[in-house]
Amino acid sequence: MGAGRMDEVDLVDDEVGGGRSAATVDDARRRARRARGARLLRRWWPVPVLVVAAVVTGQLVGDARARADVERLRQTPGVLSATLTPPLQGRPWGESWTGGVAYQGARAEGGLVVGVAHPELDDGWVVVALDEATGTEVWRVPVGAPSDGPGGAGCVAPAEPARSLWCTLTSRADPESPGLAPSHLVHVDLVSRSVVAERELPPGTTATPVGDLLVETAQVGAELVATASPADGGAPVWSTALPDPFTGGDGSGPWVRRVGGHLWVAGGTRTWSLDPGSGAVEASGAALEVLRGDRLATVEGSSSTRLLGVAGDGTAAAAGQPVPVEVDDGSRPDLVLLHRAVGTLDEQLRAVDAETGEPVWERPVARSPASAVLVLDGVVVGSGPDGVWALDLATGAERWSTPASGPAPDARLLTDGVAVLRVERDTGSGDDVVAAYRLRDGAALWTTPLPVEVGYLQALGGTLVARSGTGTVVIG
Repeated sequence: MGAGRMDEVDLVDDEVGGGRSAATVDDARRRARRARGARLLRRWWPVPVLVVAAVVTGQLVGDARARADVERLRQTPGVLSATLTPPLQGRPWGESWTGGVAYQGARAEGGLVVGVAHPELDDGWVVVALDEATGTEVWRVPVGAPSDGPGGAGCVAPAEPARSLWCTLTSRADPESPGLAPSHLVHVDLVSRSVVAERELPPGTTATPVGDLLVETAQVGAELVATASPADGGAPVWSTALPDPFTGGDGSGPWVRRVGGHLWVAGGTRTWSLDPGSGAVEASGAALEVLRGDRLATVEGSSSTRLLGVAGDGTAAAAGQPVPVEVDDGSRPDLVLLHRAVGTLDEQLRAVDAETGEPVWERPVARSPASAVLVLDGVVVGSGPDGVWALDLATGAERWSTPASGPAPDARLLTDGVAVLRVERDTGSGDDVVAAYRLRDGAALWTTPLPVEVGYLQALGGTLVARSGTGTVVIG
């Protein structure tokens, strides 16, 4: 018996006699046992209640943490904003001419997507604002006369949510007058819904906004010259000459666009990456790419990649070619994913140090050649002809691997933060279905028919959409 501990003792006179019958003694014993049980119940009843409460609380905390994790993942560009559940329904988004705005437009305040479109052959170009949820037209601003179409047009927003667009309208090239076609530059204020500036661009000149600057590229003699000036007018801030004139004869000219934190200019035989603030040349190459962490790289042949770093001054080389990453939350930004062929059919996925090119891990995977991977919470999720798989990004260790329910005509992966989604083919009917696998452990969750015949699925501003024969369709 421990020190200071006192046990309860029930005293019962077991002696029969003295006027007490055996029945009376037995009754006293029963009353004593009931009293002892009542005292024990009063003393220990909170224990099972607390155990149950702890279990329930743990489940609630776990559920809340899981929901918070999903919502955090949904802040990553390319992750669907709502959980997809079967059966799936399809509804038209906008009209037949609004698909270009859906896929190439910019997001603006008020749940709008804005871009340039050519609704009717007899109409000119218009900047149009569409409801992001339905594709319904909210307003439009004419920016080009009917005679300006049906050439080419493109608009760029300096930032998102967009408050303005810079649009370049290029006339169709005259087959009897070879050379670069002229362009018209239009600046549209989305708040006032009006054209605030416009001017003609010399043939072959292209322009794009970069913050408060407007960068124009033009062929000058034997050079391609990029010049940045204040968007609202003023003297040039910088000008960079590139010894690579564009010599195309199809009416199009060189192009300039923002890629991550870089400014890319395409010349005749190569692409140049410039620092948007200074115009300094960062890198150039015939196969220039931006990898994880906004790092530049050039692909050299079919078996090597030169890692140039963010500033373009890196020199490390690594075996393999970059793996396209569809969704990336920035986990382990010090690692770059490459793939290299081994033999004729096998492929090795490898992670290398982004600065030195030294391999961190390498392992064989079954990955469809055209499919991209997802990088979320330190895990690489990939898709192959026979199933889906997940690897630890830091070590390459397998997290899970799940055989597919059917072949995948398009091995592209999507996710809503809960499940990994891809289109597969039902082995019985031959119809395309959407298959869902739990992101956490790869468990097969469900398969359901596609509501419409589509080419492929795509995440667009957090919404699942598809292109069909009649236009854009929202799937959900």
